[in-house]
Amino acid sequence: MGPTEALVLVSLAGLSRKSSFKAFVFVHPEKREPALIESREPHKARTTLPIVYLCTISVAIGNDEVFANTPGAGPYYVKEHMIGPTLKCSVRSKFADRARYQVQWQRYNKGNLRYISINDQLLDSAHFELVGDISSGVYDLKLKDIAQNAVEGSYYCT
Repeated sequence: MGPTEALVLVSLAGLSRKSSFKAFVFVHPEKREPALIESREPHKARTTLPIVYLCTISVAIGNDEVFANTPGAGPYYVKEHMIGPTLKCSVRSKFADRARYQVQWQRYNKGNLRYISINDQLLDSAHFELVGDISSGVYDLKLKDIAQNAVEGSYYCT
């Protein structure tokens, strides 16, 4: 890979039955085999810069009751300045009522929590895009432009 390319890995990790799903996304400065990237402690890998995606509405409600769609199994690889993966988050019709429920995408990185979207209002359209039918509860987040400093972090759909 050239100096302007990066590697993004998306993998699914299921949590306990009463919590949500999360997938880890890693941006790497050089290409590596997926087996070398996977780790129970990704923060210990020298070249790994984690982007973590967590989709949740409430830990008191089971996943099957809230979520209609959760992350795919991945991994997906992209180059920097290219279109990235789409992080899935859709809720069942009961939770799609925007008058009663609010769905937000947030990114946490280096001690800062930033809103990416609130319902259908996208706050960072340079790097992200909401795709899907929001009126039906589909709030999938597409990473439009992979730039390490702009997309690195933990992602939350709440």
